[in-house]
This record gives sequence, C-alpha cells and structure tokens, in this order.
Amino acid sequence: MSVKKQGAIQRFSGLSTDTKPTGSTIAIGSTFYEYDSNDTYFTPDNTNWYIKDSKSVKVFPVTTTVSAATAYSSGDVIANTQTATSAVAWAFSAVAGYNGGTGEIIQAQLVAQTANPSIEAVAYLFNASPGGALADNAANTSPVWADVSTGIYIGRLDFPKMTTRGDAWLPESASCLPLSFSTSSTADDLFAIIVTATAATINTSSREMTLTLWARRS
Repeated sequence: MSVKKQGAIQRFSGLSTDTKPTGSTIAIGSTFYEYDSNDTYFTPDNTNWYIKDSKSVKVFPVTTTVSAATAYSSGDVIANTQTATSAVAWAFSAVAGYNGGTGEIIQAQLVAQTANPSIEAVAYLFNASPGGALADNAANTSPVWADVSTGIYIGRLDFPKMTTRGDAWLPESASCLPLSFSTSSTADDLFAIIVTATAATINTSSREMTLTLWARRS
C-alpha cells in the first residue's frame, strides 16, 4: 500500500451495525467508535476500515451434527460426515476485525447433545481450510506439513475429560489459552478440526456438538 498523508482527523461514532462513511470527504486516518461493541476502527484510505483498538470480547459458536454412532479410537476426527470428500472443517466467520487481522482466543468450550462418552478432545486451529483427512470417525492426519510451513496452522486447544450435566456433555475448561492468532491476508476467518484424544463412543448419530471460541481482536 502506498504512503498517504493524514489530514484533519475526523472522529465518528455509531453502532457496529451502522455503515461506516467512505469517500473523498473522509480524512485519511479518521476513526469510528462503535459504542455497542467498544471497538475503535480507523481508515487508512477513506474507503476501508480496520480495528485500531478493541476492548470487547466476541463470542463465536459453531455447531455441527456428528455423523457416526460407532466407537471412536484415540486420534479420530469428529466431523459432519463419514464421506471423506464431503467432510468440512468447523468454520468460524469474521473472527478478526479485517482480512489479515490478529487477536487471541481467551476462552473455549466444547459441548455435545449426548450422553456422557467420557471423551477427551483436541481442537486444531487454522486460518484457512486445512489439508489432511477430515472424515468423521476416521484417523486424523492434520495438520499436514503444508499447513505448518505456510503458517495456516495456528495451534491447539486441549479439552479435559468431559462429564454429564443435565442433558449435555460439558468440559471443565480448555487448556493452552490464551492462544494468539493471525488470519489469512485475504480473509478474517478461523477453522477447526476436532479430534478424540481418548477412545470413546458417542452413542447415537445425528447428535449436535458446539465449539465456542471467545476472541479478543487486536
């Protein structure tokens, strides 16, 4: 991006749902404060807006329907289908404030709509769709070397043995937090692969599981 001279800075405020102003009348370097999210954005070109300061924590839940009802070995993928070519990573949209944005995950929770399978799980996080086998109930092969060497792989979250509360399967907490992340230069999303750390049976198919990330943007 070419260097641009900042003019007389304008300070705007509004809701996070408001369209931020653009055009030649907007001074380069101006800011927009979202008073409902407590985030401040700035524009380097009077067209695009990027997070300058974020004091809020955003919550990103993603739910998938588990396919298999059979036993899982340690190291098996938990996904939406047992068809390898159709299984997809868990996708978290707009986790960063802009394409190539950064932040940190400060809390994570994995829950399931099932009787207690006494399972421990690991979530591998990426800033683009990962390589490797993603089919439900199949041996995990991610992250592949290309994910690591190109910076797609971010890190892992470890969930301890889960217990039943009510009609849900709940963990106590996730370890390896906080976890810093950087999104792709062309996107603001994160992706996850959930893998069993212990052998378990999830009892019935078509049960929902939800992975929730709490992220602070930077």
